[in-house]
Amino acid sequence: MTYREAINLGEKVLNMADVADAKIDAWLLLEMVCKIDRSFYYLHMEDEVAEEQLSEYEIALRKRAEHVPLQYIVGEAEFMGLKFKVNSNVLIPRQDTECLVELAVEDIRNRKTQNRCEFNNAADQKNAELMAPVYANIPKDIPVVATHVWPAQAALHAGMKYVVNAIPDNWQMALHLAEGSIHTVQTHYAYQGYRILNGMQGNDVLNPMPEDALFYTGHYIDHELVSNIETDCAARKQRKEEGKPMRFLLTIGGAGAQKEIFAEIIRFLLPQIKEKKAALYVNVGDYRNVWEELLKEIPEMGHYAKEHFNDWEDTKKFAEDALNKDVIGIHGFWHENIFEAVYCTNLLMRSCDVLVTKPSELSFYPVPKLFIRRVGKHEMWGAIHSAEVGDGTLECRDIPHTIQMLELFLQDDTFLSDMCQNIVTNKKAGLYDGAYKVVELAMGLKNKQK
Repeated sequence: MTYREAINLGEKVLNMADVADAKIDAWLLLEMVCKIDRSFYYLHMEDEVAEEQLSEYEIALRKRAEHVPLQYIVGEAEFMGLKFKVNSNVLIPRQDTECLVELAVEDIRNRKTQNRCEFNNAADQKNAELMAPVYANIPKDIPVVATHVWPAQAALHAGMKYVVNAIPDNWQMALHLAEGSIHTVQTHYAYQGYRILNGMQGNDVLNPMPEDALFYTGHYIDHELVSNIETDCAARKQRKEEGKPMRFLLTIGGAGAQKEIFAEIIRFLLPQIKEKKAALYVNVGDYRNVWEELLKEIPEMGHYAKEHFNDWEDTKKFAEDALNKDVIGIHGFWHENIFEAVYCTNLLMRSCDVLVTKPSELSFYPVPKLFIRRVGKHEMWGAIHSAEVGDGTLECRDIPHTIQMLELFLQDDTFLSDMCQNIVTNKKAGLYDGAYKVVELAMGLKNKQK
């Protein structure tokens, strides 16, 4: 029996036993018994499974069909990003329990925050004061749009008259407030949370923000992306229909846990890249070491990889050419300049098919998105919002569910096209006009005084 036949057998057996997630469980059991990963499987799916391993796999399938928990059979379970050894003598860690732990941690932090509130606010103000000299020689009636609270506070300290503080998060946090500025948010959910200062002093009911101090604008998006939404979404749908390689854009920072997830994604996609069913853009920002570690960990990457390193003109040319030309293989991007490192992702978004990212500020961009596990709890609300407006997936909090989403994008005929259609619909509703509205609001503040 081949590896592919073994997976199909496992899925059939578990489906007949009414086991939820039968395909995922069949894969995890085969992975455990044969000690293989996705990359090996897709390269050797027609190879024969050793008889001894096949017998062990069938035993594991029978146990799972009898509804023995998968974690007891595999012998380990993931909890809060860590792997734990488990057996029938212990309770299985669950994602529901993770939520309880996160709530408990948040409650503890809230209590500590209440005790340190005055100190933290004073510290933030002192940091902002250090930035105030930047505005020293700027006419005070020029409107300021700040995309972080510190430059907003600094502008106020410097005496700037018209300051708009564009809040990035979908979860209300007191650290984003700059008293004396106009605040803007990207979602109606965030508007309600900030309007009533929800949770900013434990469970206390606080006086709401004044009506003229907070405005909903929609998502803050680059003009180049908004103005080309219809063209770019049509190109994605056409590439899918024509069977061209699906382009995945991976945005990788320096966080080690994320690197592990991205490594598994690359391993899974390598066979698809080899068969020209997928292509990869990998932006490691200004973390060249992350790219080098990935090459060391996955040597096969080197066979398909082209490096676009520290050459902004080359990066811009690639991004422009990719709009109309075919793309194959793996393309790595690294820039020493932090602005180039960050904006590289924005340039590559237009020609990519799927953006793979944690649910950060990128949650709001008008491109189909696959969300991997968040880093901070506040980020989860970005993924929830994106899934609700239809331009991104649910947050995939472990590697098997991340792989499942990749398979949906690659194999399903409508998954990608539905997101593209939602993005076009959202544009018509003005969802992505936030940046325009923020600028209009800033200029309106000045014009009102004339």
